[in-house]
Amino acid sequence: MEPSYSNPIQSVIPSCSPSVNVSCYESYYNKGYVVYDKYMECFDSWIMLPGFLLLPDELLALVFFVVLLYCFFGVAIISDIFMESIDVITEKEKIVSRKTANGDIIQFSVKYWNPTIANLTLMALGSSAPEIMLALIETILSLDAEPGKLGPSTIVGSAAFNLLAISSVCVMAIPTGETRSIEELTVFKCTSFFSIFAYIWLYIVYAVWTPDEITIIESVITFLYFPLMVFLAYECSKYDNRKAAAKREAERLEEEGESKGTEDKLKGGKDLKLSDIEESLGSGKGSKAKRRSNASVIAISMETAGGVTMSADRSRIAALLKMAGDEKVDAETASNKIYRAEAAPEVGKSWNKLKFRMNAVRGLTGQRHLAQRFQAMDSVKGNQVLPMLPEDGPGKTALGPKKGTKRVSQFMKTQYENPVFYFNSSTYAVKESEGSVKVVVRRGGPLSETCHVEYYTEDGSAESPADYLAVDGILKFGAGQEIAEIEVPIVDDDLPEADESFFVCLKAPSPESAKVLQERVEVTIIDDDMPGIFAFKQSTYTVTETADVVELDVLRKRGSTGMVRVKYETVADTALEGKEFQAAEGVLHFDQYEIRKPISINLLNEEQLYDVKQFRVKLSDAQGGATISKRTHAVVKVKPDERIDEIARRLSRLMKEKKDLLSRHKEEKEWVKQWKNQFIEACVPSGTTYLNEDGEEEPPSAMEAVMHYISISWKLIFAVVPPADLCGGWVAFYVSLLFIGMITAIVAAFAELFGCMVGLKDEITAISFVALGTSLPDTFASRQAALQCDNADAAIGNVTGSNSVNVFLGLGLPWLLASLYYNAKGEKYLVLGSDKLGFSVALFSIEAALTIGVFFLSRHPKFGGGELGGTYNQKLYKGIFFITLWVIYLVMSGMYIYGDISI
Repeated sequence: MEPSYSNPIQSVIPSCSPSVNVSCYESYYNKGYVVYDKYMECFDSWIMLPGFLLLPDELLALVFFVVLLYCFFGVAIISDIFMESIDVITEKEKIVSRKTANGDIIQFSVKYWNPTIANLTLMALGSSAPEIMLALIETILSLDAEPGKLGPSTIVGSAAFNLLAISSVCVMAIPTGETRSIEELTVFKCTSFFSIFAYIWLYIVYAVWTPDEITIIESVITFLYFPLMVFLAYECSKYDNRKAAAKREAERLEEEGESKGTEDKLKGGKDLKLSDIEESLGSGKGSKAKRRSNASVIAISMETAGGVTMSADRSRIAALLKMAGDEKVDAETASNKIYRAEAAPEVGKSWNKLKFRMNAVRGLTGQRHLAQRFQAMDSVKGNQVLPMLPEDGPGKTALGPKKGTKRVSQFMKTQYENPVFYFNSSTYAVKESEGSVKVVVRRGGPLSETCHVEYYTEDGSAESPADYLAVDGILKFGAGQEIAEIEVPIVDDDLPEADESFFVCLKAPSPESAKVLQERVEVTIIDDDMPGIFAFKQSTYTVTETADVVELDVLRKRGSTGMVRVKYETVADTALEGKEFQAAEGVLHFDQYEIRKPISINLLNEEQLYDVKQFRVKLSDAQGGATISKRTHAVVKVKPDERIDEIARRLSRLMKEKKDLLSRHKEEKEWVKQWKNQFIEACVPSGTTYLNEDGEEEPPSAMEAVMHYISISWKLIFAVVPPADLCGGWVAFYVSLLFIGMITAIVAAFAELFGCMVGLKDEITAISFVALGTSLPDTFASRQAALQCDNADAAIGNVTGSNSVNVFLGLGLPWLLASLYYNAKGEKYLVLGSDKLGFSVALFSIEAALTIGVFFLSRHPKFGGGELGGTYNQKLYKGIFFITLWVIYLVMSGMYIYGDISI
């Protein structure tokens, strides 16, 4: 039986409470009590144990500050999980049907969530959840007591930091000379208006309409501004989309007008979504499927949640093929490489701020960035490793070395397990007067062992020994040797004769596993005893639209004595000068014994080709004794490149295979295994082993390991949140939201205690420390977005929307709950001292208007041409201006709260 407890102090001094300002006591679960000589109001905290506040104030201030920072870590980590669930929710798609121009019914997937609506609702909630939950929890906990000031002040302070300080960071982050502009300008104008109006409205409520009181009408109006803003922003986004579509259509019509006779053909091409292309691959049946398979693919795209887009434009595919300058590159290799170089990187360019914020949090807590994890996972599909592209450099393109650069035969070295032999060239030519010709034989496969192959010559129109001397023998290759030569003597006579040829052949490779890939090569002996006859090597040259140059060989046959020359010029046909090809003319000079000269014609195929077009190249006015053969013209035909459509279709397949991986990180399909892995990843730095660009395992850095172990307790606690893939993300959404509420309640308690120990009022603590702590991940996220995106939407475009949501939802909902509660009791919802917050709100409203005004002014070319970046001076002036406004906001708000200034 427990002994009875009696408290002899209670008859002498009162129990501690906020209203007691003398000596008092505080009991400890009927097991004892603590006597305070002076009890301060801020000591009354639900989170503190009795007696703890007897420690020195300096030590308590340090402890509370460290705990507050640690809680900010927890808020950031659980917010990361919360935003991951939002990412999954907004990725949900539905299948819709649409009738095409030719009467076919196609189906394709679209997102349930409109990007603008998702951005202003779930995504804004994801980035502002700590501030909103802080205001809501504080309001609930302070019912029947004096309303807390921490929540509303944090919302205003966070808004000031987001718009002023983060904007300064983003402006300065852009490299000098570069700019970033808002693309969805109409939506930005809408959210900018509401971001200023929201705080003007807040001032009206606090200081004008019903000072020191929040009524139900004010609460309802505040809350209803939220759906009104979302609706208007949605209408603005529709306007932006229609305007952009009209601009694209005008450009298309203008291009069609310039191309005479192509209007009907353009109607046959269509922009295809992923599902269109899948159907064109043969998923349909009958005549409709046949028609689809003949459709020309202009562009393909696939958009996942949050604005993540994978795309590959037809013109870009053609441009890359043209840059490669290799018409023999196969569609499979090209599609894989273009996907790696073009389609997949679009994800990094198109990330919304939600993903950038997730990246920032993971960097702060020792986890790999999303882009790095995707890159590591994306290079491996099952047991197949997709080719990784090297960084572009001189002479390189997305498909490999540019035409004219030296190519290394790595393919032949690695493709075969056993030795193979082949000639270095498909044909050889030698002048009769040179005396001999050297034929190069290459070895492929492993080079570590010795091997050999027999060779011999074979007559053609040239005969041995009249024209050349037959040879035979064994060609030996030592270890590591890749090249060997066969030398064949050529007989030089003084008789004019036609060009003749013979063959060099390979046989009997050794060892037995070795193989001859090319059994013989033709060698042409060119007679050089007369001035010669000019002729094109071919009567017709055929190239694809992706070629940028066509080379025509002019040969000097039946002699090469003396110096001669011949004129050439291009002649238009169905291909037009200045449109399909660049006009060229000139004179070819042949030196003594020179037998070949190339003519290079630049091609200008910048538009999609629908049929074969041709032009001619003409030879005339031969001099120096030479003549021109009957073949005075060569025809150059430019045809559509069939590889583009095939590459586009292959790209669509690759995009579909990678869609889930690029949308969110899914290592396991079963959510039970995912849940289990969450606890494992919580204990391991970086979650899982990281693969670098070479596919090698790379341990986390020292800083990543330190940050991981600092935050490991939070990671283990939050691992109990169900995986985001469960039930479309909604389970993780609500559970993580509950955790955010719990952590923000702890943050509020320790923020008040810290302010109490250092002598700061709650309003000051909120607009400085708490606002900075909850907004720090947004700072890193916005800076990363400013650097990686080609526009300013993700960096600052979302700030205005989030600041508006903070007021309309973050204050509108708590006000509505509290006003209804007090109205049910027949009382008024009083907010005493609201004039101090009103001053802070009014000051921020003025500074917000100035900031947004500077942004719009910066769009003018004279002032930089974009909201972010510019010249060094433009960046410096804007950055200093924005950060100065934030400092002025903090200083003047603090002075007014403490009564140093008054209005």
